Amino acid sequence: MKTILKLLIIFIDKFEHSNYCKLRNIISFLLKREYKLSFVKSNNMYKKTYKNKKHVYYSDKKRAVRIHSSYNEMINKLIYSYCLENIDFKDNDVIIDCGANIGELGLFFSEQNFSVNYIGLEPSIKEFSACKLNNPHSEILNLGLWNKKSKLNFYIKSETADSSVFEIDDYKEIVTIKVDRLDKIINKEKYKSIKLLKIDAEGAEPEILEGTKNLLGIIEYISVDVGPERGIDQKSTDSEVTTFLTKNNFKLITENTNRKSKLFQNKH
Repeated sequence: MKTILKLLIIFIDKFEHSNYCKLRNIISFLLKREYKLSFVKSNNMYKKTYKNKKHVYYSDKKRAVRIHSSYNEMINKLIYSYCLENIDFKDNDVIIDCGANIGELGLFFSEQNFSVNYIGLEPSIKEFSACKLNNPHSEILNLGLWNKKSKLNFYIKSETADSSVFEIDDYKEIVTIKVDRLDKIINKEKYKSIKLLKIDAEGAEPEILEGTKNLLGIIEYISVDVGPERGIDQKSTDSEVTTFLTKNNFKLITENTNRKSKLFQNKH
């Protein structure tokens, strides 16, 4: 049965847009999954609608069907993967999501009984567009982060959310993106404190942290994906990230060993 299903999915993957969605929905029905897929021609996005009427926009068809859990399970799993269950969030907290992708973190906060200021930064134009649709009332910026203002090659791999400024295996295309320091983008006069900075940048975490140095004093928590994702050699950024934050008055609170993420807290 599993072999037949795999062959069927390979066949379905050859289709695009509405035809792809119709065939995928047959699979979802047979396997009693929690969602249906549709293609929204007006914004060139795949829309995943759950049984609870919640929906998520995706720019890539295969990314839309990678996770088969319910809507609530999907967003809650994300929170645990970045160790964010350890933070007591409140009304008006400022959340900065670096490497926001399609903005799933923003979806979590939109479901809570408090309101935060969610700011998402995503360099890939397709994922940025999905992030804006998923977070229509938030500030979403189509910009990459680095340790200086510049332009960099960006290797696109949307299917697995692995796009990076470092060359990677099996990338689909190369585009040029604008990058800048986070402490040049965020206005300290407007935001006096930042509750959380989340960084997931496929290996560029050390450079992004360098570009955040002038904001570190007003950031309470920093969650960083330090997994082996840097370049062709897939190097981890754990050592560089931990050393930098420890030297800049942050302490390690906890880590998720499955995701390879770490949560740090400002000592002040």
